[in-house]
Formats: sequence, structure tokens, C-alpha cells
Amino acid sequence: MSLIKRKNLFFINHNKKVVFLSWQKKAGASILSIKESNDGFNFYPSRKKPIIAAKTKAKENINKCQNFYIAKLGEKYFLTYEKAAWGAAKVFGATSLNLSKWTVLGALSGIKHSGAVVPDFFYDDERIMYTGKKNINIAYSKDLKKWREEKKIVLKTRSSKFDSNKMIPASAFVKNNEIILLYYHLGKNKKYSIGLAIFDYDNPEKLLHRSQDPVWQQTEKGKIKPLGIAEIDGKFVSYWEGEKGEIFLTILPPVCHGQQGAKITLKRIKDNPILSPIHDNAWEAVAAFNPTVFEHGGKVHILYRAMGHEAISTVGYAVSKDGVSIDERHDAPIYVPRKDFEGVSGVIFDKDITPKYMSGGGWGGCEDPRATVIDDKVYLLYAAFNGYHEPQIAISSISLKDFQNKDWRNWTMPVLITCSRLDSKNPKATRHIRKDRPGCEHTGEKDAAILPEKINGKYVIFHRIWPNIVIDFVDSLNFDGNNFLRGEHMIKIRPEMWDSLKIGLASTPVKTRDGWLLIYNAVDKRDGSKYKIGAMLLDLKDPAKVICRCSNPILEPEEYYENHGLKPGIVFAGGAIIKDGTLFVYYGGSDQHACIATHDAEDFIKQLKDDGSPKMKRII
Repeated sequence: MSLIKRKNLFFINHNKKVVFLSWQKKAGASILSIKESNDGFNFYPSRKKPIIAAKTKAKENINKCQNFYIAKLGEKYFLTYEKAAWGAAKVFGATSLNLSKWTVLGALSGIKHSGAVVPDFFYDDERIMYTGKKNINIAYSKDLKKWREEKKIVLKTRSSKFDSNKMIPASAFVKNNEIILLYYHLGKNKKYSIGLAIFDYDNPEKLLHRSQDPVWQQTEKGKIKPLGIAEIDGKFVSYWEGEKGEIFLTILPPVCHGQQGAKITLKRIKDNPILSPIHDNAWEAVAAFNPTVFEHGGKVHILYRAMGHEAISTVGYAVSKDGVSIDERHDAPIYVPRKDFEGVSGVIFDKDITPKYMSGGGWGGCEDPRATVIDDKVYLLYAAFNGYHEPQIAISSISLKDFQNKDWRNWTMPVLITCSRLDSKNPKATRHIRKDRPGCEHTGEKDAAILPEKINGKYVIFHRIWPNIVIDFVDSLNFDGNNFLRGEHMIKIRPEMWDSLKIGLASTPVKTRDGWLLIYNAVDKRDGSKYKIGAMLLDLKDPAKVICRCSNPILEPEEYYENHGLKPGIVFAGGAIIKDGTLFVYYGGSDQHACIATHDAEDFIKQLKDDGSPKMKRII
């Protein structure tokens, strides 16, 4: 029985198909074969008989070649690979018009490793290649034979990140007038992950963005080898070879604007909005919106932001037994401004004297409350705004007993837990502000909530330092007004996706067996007038760690009540619960109404995990 040697070479897009080239040696014969696929999953043999040969017609010895890269350059394809020659490893090149007949160009000069050539792209009349085996460099060529590799490293390993060991270019693409470089990272544990870097179209050495977390990481056991990344129906698909020569793929989550990902969509209830302004109640005559919720005693307690004609924010209260129908609604606010930092003193009620700026459509007060129940106590975090200075996060609390008895007099006096001074915060958390507003010394904060459980004996508080969600672990919730949150951990915007301009926590995180479900609000820099809603799962033991995150918004402003109000184009969530197997997300519509959207909770979590944390699937 003759021994069969196999080697899988690469995958590439070709004429709306994905082409897979492989080699085998059987009974002394060296055979190249092509398989094609219309969908990237199901491959069938092609009648084409590929050959890689020099102009002398001598066939290339594929068994001695490795590290294949391929790129489409106009009407032809360009292949680079490495093999031993003249006592050392050399980079060779070959070109083809049809992926079948390849002409070897010979050894390429000026580069030590094969790499990812940017397809269909010139920079100053030169082709661009990203190359390297630990750090990534850039090389230029006019004729594909002579290359000039720059000494400057364009992408270095990072000791404190996922890509600390060994980086290898994977594939390059041009999207949205930017260069997208996907790269492999091989960790010390011999497992692969994929990172993302975005370079300037007008300067391919200038790094614009780099992923803080891997786009994908290997969770399966065993050794795998990368075979390339193709694009199918607007999605990047990564191909891998297993230990026995089997082929796997994984669909990568979207990494840049306009890419398609899984679409998890909440369903609005037919009775929306559940709360609207009551014109006869002066304090909520203009808006009743941005609700926060908690479930206790068989009831869903809804606390919402309310505004009257003076545009001062207070907190209203309603009760629902089923989470949808309003069974009780109080005709007076249950929480009102009481401190100077909420605008109790001053002249903010006189709109003839213009404040520094409006905040969330209001001129002062207690904005966008988030409620959390811990140890028989209701904690309320909200944006406290006096109409002149940047809003800050305040905290107050009341016992569950007093809350149920509606003894609102027993809310504790509010205390600020954030400070506007930039020097009071984690410098990493204020980097965007200092870059965008040089000389700025102060900033506001919003969108705060407390995790309903302690983690390792500490309370976990989420808030926003523009443009990111930030997280602090604290020993006590008894703040004294002199010690402030710093924003020690961050969940960042994704510069090339739908949540690229700013993000903020929407609801108190909900515990599930798969992780803490965090609903968040976001704005896209390409669509800056609209707020949209997203979701992510956080690690149960370390809620500063994101397990997965939706590729697309789970709710966008589409309905009349989301587009015709105080601020059109707004869906802004403030609360979420899982009740009887259903996820309820409570949100504000157009800064005027309170609404609900739902989804089966188990299916929502499953889709979120599949979307944000893709798995490998065997195809050959």
C-alpha cells in the first residue's frame, strides 16, 4: 500500500466562488487539485488541472514549500510561499490568471517571509505587503519581484494583550477606504487567535485602530494550522487544517462597518408605548421615558425619568404584574432633586439665562435612573445635572420595606460618586477626551448601575466616561462625596462597527447561566443622530471581561413613537429583566415615551453567543 502525503495550500475568492487548492503525493506522483464552492461550506472537485511551474516548465516541489499567501491583483493572482534554496529559506512568488496554471517568478528579493499583499491596491504606484513572524512589517514593490521591506515595525506584539507572543499576517482587505489587516496570533499555549488592525488608506504604515480583544480565539483542543481567510456574502471566513488533514472553518464576527453579521432583533409589544406624558401632571407633562425596572414581590417596579415644561428631571413610578400592563401609576414623583448638584439652587428654571448646555433634553435634575436591589435595599444611580456643569453620577438608596410602603421620604440624601476633574480618573479612560479636547480639564459622566451581586467581596459599578463603558470594583457603597470612581476597567467602542461613536450601559446587568447579560445603548459615528440598542455577555466571575457582543443593533428607531417626540431617532434602554423565560427590555422612545421590546431569553442568549463567539465547523 503506497503512502499518501497531503498538503492543503490555501483558500481564495474567485469569480463569486471560494477555491481550495491542495497537493498530494501518491505512488511517486505529485498531484495538485482544485475544489470549488458556491457557499464556502460545500466543496466539489474542479475539472481544472493546476500546475505550478517555472518558465523552464520544471514543476515546483510543493512538498518543500510552506506558508502560502495569495492575493488578487487586477486580472491576475499573486502567490507567495517559502522554501529552502541555496542553503537558506527563501520567499518565492508565482502568478496566475485562473488559479490553475501558475508561473513561478523565482525567489523574491528584499523580504525574509511571505506575507499578506493588499489586493487591488497601489500606494505611490507600488504594491503593499504586510509580512513578519513575530512583529509585522510592511514591504513595497513595483514589479512583485523586488521588494523593499521597511525597518519600522507597523504592528508590535503587546505584552498585556492577547497578542503577546507571535503574530503572523493572515489576510488584507480594502474596506471603506481603509486597509483591514487580519492577523494570526500563536500563543505560548500553542493555540491560535485572530486580531484586527486597520491602517490608513493614504498611508498604509499608519495604524488607525487595533482590536483590544481577539476577533476569534481557538477553544477547541488539538493542533490546527491556518489556511487563509476568504470573504463570503460580506462575511470573513477563516479556514483551518486539523491534525489529520481535515478542514475546518469559522465565520468571523463583523469587524468593519457594512459587514453582515447575525441579526438578533427584539420584538416590540403591540401596546407600545406603555407610558407617555400626562399633560395634567405638571411634573410629567412633557416626557415619561427611559425606564429602569426591578422585580420584587411578584411585581415589576418601573422607575422612569419624567419632565414637565420646566424641563427638570424627576423620577416617576409605575407598577405592572405581568411586566407589560400598567396596574398602578403614581401621580407624584417618587424622587426629586434635593442638592445643589441637581439644580435645586440657582437660576436654571429661568430659560432666558442659557445654561452651559442641555443634558439629555433637560435643563437639570435627576436623569436616567438605574435601580439595583442588593440586600433588601434599592440603590438608585442617576446622572445629576445642575444645568451649568457637566452631569455626574449620584447615588441614593431606600430600604425595600420603605419602598414597598411608598415612604419616599426615606430616600438617603444623594452623594456624588464621580468627579468632573480629569485628574480624578484613570488616565487610560480619559484618553479620548484629552485627544479630542486638548486642554480640557473636566468631563461629565452618565449611564451608571450597580451589579446586583458582589464579585470577590466587591461591589461592581458600571458608568460611562466618554466614549466607553467603564467599570470599578469598590469595597463599599457608602460614599462620602470625597472619594470617586476612576474608571479602572473599560469596555470600548468598536471604531469600525455600528457602536463606533459612544456606548453606555443601558440596564442593570441580568444574571444568566452563560454570563451577565448587559444591554447597552450606542451611537454610530456614521449615523450620529440615532441611538440604537445592543447586547453583550460578561463573565460571571469577572464582569470586566466580555464573552461575546452583538454584531448588529438588537433594536433601532423605526416606529412612529421612536421618531416623533422631543428627540427623533432615539431608542434608549434603561432596564431589563428575564420574566417567565422572556427577556423584557424597557426603553425610551424619542426622549418622550416608555416602551418595551421582548425576545425569548434562552434563544436570545444562544444567538448572542453564536454571533459574538463563533465556533469551528468541519467541512472536509
